Amino acid sequence: LESWMQHLTYWVDKYPSTKRLVLAYEDMIDDRKGPISAVKIGSFLSQEKGVEPFPRSSVRCIWDVVVKNKGDKTGNAKLEGAKYYVGNDPNEPSSLRKGGTTNKPYTKFQIDSMIGVMTSLKEKYGKNEGEFELIQILDMYLNSLNDMEHDH
Repeated sequence: LESWMQHLTYWVDKYPSTKRLVLAYEDMIDDRKGPISAVKIGSFLSQEKGVEPFPRSSVRCIWDVVVKNKGDKTGNAKLEGAKYYVGNDPNEPSSLRKGGTTNKPYTKFQIDSMIGVMTSLKEKYGKNEGEFELIQILDMYLNSLNDMEHDH
């Protein structure tokens, strides 16, 4: 938890919100929000000269292959012309992450610690202009943690 907090504060303190993209992992693997996140990533990266994202019409198919491991074994049907693959095996071009919701058996102390960290980060960055996405993600985590706390 401490390492994650240090990682987040490093990037938020070092780079202005216009020079970084903040996304929730849960959104990136979500069937509805995942392709939207992929478009955001492409748009962000395309701000650099020489970077051209895939056409928006292809994003859903590419996201399905890379994140959800859908399509044929090589991904050729959906990634025709792609120069790169994800992972170590060109015959398995997708992520090995399975995603989805997993219930973790956190203790009350762990939940309270996470709530403290999220609240502290929200207080630290909540007044900063341009941190809307970060605050939304922290709120999402806080809501989830508060639900867990009530279940204990």
